[in-house]
Amino acid sequence: MNNWKSPVQKYVLTSIISLTLLTAALFLLIYLMNWQSLPMMLLIAYVSCILINQMIFSILFKYAHQKQLEKYTITDTLTGGLNETGFAMAYKHAAAAIQPDSCAVIFIHMQNFRLINENFSINTGNEILKQISHGLNQTISDDEFTARVNGDQFYLFFHEGNQALIHARLHHLTKTLLSMMPAYIQSYIKLEIGVCVIDDPALPVEIIQARAHAACKFNQGAECAFYDAVILKQMNHEQELNLLFDKAIKNHDFLVYLQPKINLAKQQLGGAEALIRWQIPQAGLLSPAEFMPLFERNGKIRQLDLYMFEQVCIIMRKWILQGKELIPISVNLSRQHFYETDFLYTFDAIAEKYQIPVIFLNLN
Repeated sequence: MNNWKSPVQKYVLTSIISLTLLTAALFLLIYLMNWQSLPMMLLIAYVSCILINQMIFSILFKYAHQKQLEKYTITDTLTGGLNETGFAMAYKHAAAAIQPDSCAVIFIHMQNFRLINENFSINTGNEILKQISHGLNQTISDDEFTARVNGDQFYLFFHEGNQALIHARLHHLTKTLLSMMPAYIQSYIKLEIGVCVIDDPALPVEIIQARAHAACKFNQGAECAFYDAVILKQMNHEQELNLLFDKAIKNHDFLVYLQPKINLAKQQLGGAEALIRWQIPQAGLLSPAEFMPLFERNGKIRQLDLYMFEQVCIIMRKWILQGKELIPISVNLSRQHFYETDFLYTFDAIAEKYQIPVIFLNLN
């Protein structure tokens, strides 16, 4: 309501002034002209008054509406602080006056925050997010700012470029945030932090944010990770693998290796586990550790799991045609499949396509 108060007050004040001026002008005209013109002059005066006031009100209404829209555009409705658009605008303003390597953008992700929503309530989770936003604002100076983005993620802008000092501030920040939480919540709070010291203030904020996010993603267990050339190299490598994925599926570059399972009681083969390797031309064989985390993050793991399951069915179909005895084979699945309630029907359809008895197929 405060956003509307000032324009309305201006409208009322302007209306009074305009009515006063028009009345004075009316009396002047009456004095200068003959009295027979009075009805016409009154009509002209009041019509003019209405038109002028309508025009003024339209301008002020448009101004107030625009200001209200601007506020909604940059404000996070839950915490009342900045949202991602607001952070970008604040950064653009700040970047015009900073020197290289004098400031940093920090990305903070609350790992497994969904457990708070699931174990307590969404309202509890929202209150925690509000407290975190409040805590972040308490730990920054007047020329710094913070924003909540994507639910349980936050950005910070620090007027600090020294890595040791940034690390010390973030350590204090983490302790402050935890101290604000109820005891039963503290064990659920685990912050992943990535930092990008801004070497080129002219870079778009999206690039700076992406670097801070990448530092967080490639964090090797440290309290906070800083974006550097090593992370850039890893990002480029992942981008290359990402671009090769569809072609690798088409060319069957993902290979199935069967690891035997021995039945110790009977001292004989009891089954096998399907393992995946990636044969990249001119690059060699990649282990799952080099590409599986990437495909887990970007969602391609589900397509890869289906590919592996079908390759196992193809192998077992060949055994049937060759008269060989089938053994149970275990195929690993990503937890991402469980977001789809009917995902088992897809696997069942593949097994039926190759006429493989499901008792020989185990999903892990």
